[in-house]
Formats: sequence, C-alpha cells, structure tokens
Amino acid sequence: MDVLISCPYCNFSKNVPIESIPSNAKKVTCPRCGQGFEIDLDDLTGGDDYSYERNAQQGSDRAEAEIRNQTENIGDSPWEDSIERGFFQDVFFKVKDVLFEPARFFKNLPPDEEIKDSLSFGLLLGSLGSMLGLFWQVIMAVSGIFFPVIPFFSHFAMGIVFLVVMVAIPLLVVIGLFVKSCIIHFGLFVVNAGKNGYKTTFRVVAYTQATEIFGIIPFVGSLISGIWGIIVLIVGLREAHGTSVLRVIMALLIPVILLVIAAVICFILMFVCLDQNLPFSQHGWI
Repeated sequence: MDVLISCPYCNFSKNVPIESIPSNAKKVTCPRCGQGFEIDLDDLTGGDDYSYERNAQQGSDRAEAEIRNQTENIGDSPWEDSIERGFFQDVFFKVKDVLFEPARFFKNLPPDEEIKDSLSFGLLLGSLGSMLGLFWQVIMAVSGIFFPVIPFFSHFAMGIVFLVVMVAIPLLVVIGLFVKSCIIHFGLFVVNAGKNGYKTTFRVVAYTQATEIFGIIPFVGSLISGIWGIIVLIVGLREAHGTSVLRVIMALLIPVILLVIAAVICFILMFVCLDQNLPFSQHGWI
C-alpha cells in the first residue's frame, strides 16, 4: 500500500510505501523547495491501524533507511532529480535557490554529482545571459542611444557579426567556466581553502551562472548580474569547501593582485626598452 505525501508549500507529491514508514514519523522535508512540514499517518492511511501493525512487524534496518530517504531526509538524494521534476522545472528551481538561498543550495551539493550536470546548467544560463547582454548592446548600437549610428554596421555587417558571436558564445562560455574555475581554485589552493577539490570549485562557478538571468534587464542587467554573481560566488565557495568568507575573498583577490603586479612589471620593462632603444633618447629628448 502506498500513501501520497504532498508538500503544502510547492505542491510536490510522492507516493511512499506505507510498509516502510515507521509509526513515529512526524515530519518530512520537501525535495523541491526544502521546506519541512508535519505529516499525520492517521490522515494518510484513513485511520487504518493495519498499516501500523505491519510496519511494526517489518521495522528492520532496511525499512528505516528507506523511509529516512523518502520522508525525514527526503530531498537529500534527489536534490538534482531532473527526471521527476522535468528539465525546465528543475532549472527554474535551481536558479531560484542559487539567487535567493545560495547558502542552503551550495551546502547541500551532492558529492557524487557528475560534472556534466553543473556544466550543462552553467552553459545554458551563461549562454543565455551573454546573448541577452549582446542583444541589448546591438540595440543600443543600431539605435544610436550612446553613440552615433554607423549606417554600414547598423544594417549588414552588424547582423553578420551578431550571428557569428551568437554561435560562438556557447563555446566561449564553456572555455570561460573552466578557465575561471582554474584561476579561482588556484587562489583557494594558495590560502588552503579548496579542500574539496577542483570539481567542487567548478560546480560552484557553473551554478553561479544563474545570476546571468539578470541580463534580461535592459542596460543595467549586466551590472546587477556581476554584483550578485560575486556575492553568490563567495557564499557558494564558503559553503561548498567549508571555509570562511575571509579566505574566499583572499582567494579571489590573489589572481587580481598577481595580474596587477604582472601589468606593472610589463609597463616598467616596456618603458626601459623604449628608453634604451629609441634614437631620440640619446639626444636628451627624454
């Protein structure tokens, strides 16, 4: 006999065998929205005591483990179950959780998740955000909002460039995810904060692409996405690697500091080379 357990918050429902439900089960957690709610076995079974007696007789360790997965701990294992929820519905709830509940989302990242799942999510949201950002830039260029319209570009060439970039965006997003993850994980390694490995860092970076959805907002969407993305990234790395906010910030600043140092060194070397090689430096013109 199965009983239907429904979440009163998001209406997610699942059939659970009554034989595997212990008689003292009082509360479950929804796998979709993460909300906990109480259950009444009398209401679920219509007051049938036979189910309780049968459950008491079969109260083995296996039954206890099964009900923990389906009731009290429901949602821990099917965190990424796209089959039950459907692909687009699953993406919607992930975006919502990343944006508004990043601490809970990244803390519950399943350790056995394949990297292709987070990669596909990051590719979808990253490509969507980049395309939306490009779309608004093209609109501004064609309409001459911030600079004069170039007739040739605004008709033929602009359209060709737009199509080429739109095709190249998914590839650039994938490359960007791996490169960005490598740079960030290097910083985490330096401050001894990346204890769960590169795969975890990559998954955090990929899921942070959810903030790219703000690209749908004209003109200021990219700015909102960037600021929100930094906040979500810091929270995600902290929870996924079990470290502190200070270490995460230090890890993110290390590549920036190294880049600034490299730029200063290049500038000094270029200045020295120009000073030694240009003819007019010998006549005191410099």
